[in-house]
Amino acid sequence: MSDILYLLAVPVVVTLMAAGVVWHSNRQADASFRARLRKRSKTNPSVAPADVIRAERDRA
Repeated sequence: MSDILYLLAVPVVVTLMAAGVVWHSNRQADASFRARLRKRSKTNPSVAPADVIRAERDRA
């Protein structure tokens, strides 16, 4: 009987541990991505603000 419980418990524990590792890794990656995005938006915006686009359009 204990062999059956062991065979059922081990995959469950391993799966939960793997899910925890993936969850933790995703949280760290998300935090890193958001920090990089915040830093980038201040120093080098990829999309110009609307008023800059309008000013360039009106100049032409």
